[in-house]
Order: sequence, then C-alpha cells, then structure tokens
Amino acid sequence: MSDEKESIALHVSCSARRGIKSEESWVTSLQNSGHVVEQPNYQNECCGFGGTFSVKAPEISSVMAEDKCKSLMALSPTFTSGDCGCLMHLNGYADKNKLVLKGKHIVSILTERYGVSDVR
Repeated sequence: MSDEKESIALHVSCSARRGIKSEESWVTSLQNSGHVVEQPNYQNECCGFGGTFSVKAPEISSVMAEDKCKSLMALSPTFTSGDCGCLMHLNGYADKNKLVLKGKHIVSILTERYGVSDVR
C-alpha cells in the first residue's frame, strides 16, 4: 500500500445513509486506506435511481443523475460508492452523455489501494 494520500469523491447512497447507516464505515475504510474523502455538494440528495423510481419517472431520474454527476465531476473524474444501483445509474448517465466520470465500487477502490489482485 502506498503512503501517499489520494483524494476520492464518495457518493453515499440513500440506503447507506438512511437505511443501514453504513456511511461512516465507508468513510473510515477509505480514510484508513490512505484516501482523503470528498463528498459532493448536496450529498444528502438522491442520485435518482431509487430502484423502480428511475423506470417510473425517467425524466426526473435523469435530471437528478445529471445534478449528481456534475457535483461529482467538480471533485474528481473518478468516484466511489458501495451501492451497485447508484453506480449503474450514474455510470450509465455519464456514458450516455459522454462525461469524463467513472464510478468504481468501494471494494474495487480498496483492493486496488491494498494491491489485492484476486478477490473472490
């Protein structure tokens, strides 16, 4: 593991923040691995996925993803989250709109940082 501090933008999902309350463990894990954790403006707002919400209200969902992507891009071209639904939604929006933004799961970020190459 490198001793160099690296900034990482963190998107905390609604379920992590309000449901299972795992936000603190995400931040602590990233900090303990040598990352400086940055959270975007309006960090408490949903990214617009919300399971079936993105299907039932796609126009609203898209605007919410746009806002979240803009906030994340202001911090870094790479962000992390522990929520696969949010990652799918935000990465899909970024790809569709040709944004220079890529989300990686927090486990991928941590395994890269610790030099672990084979996670099963």
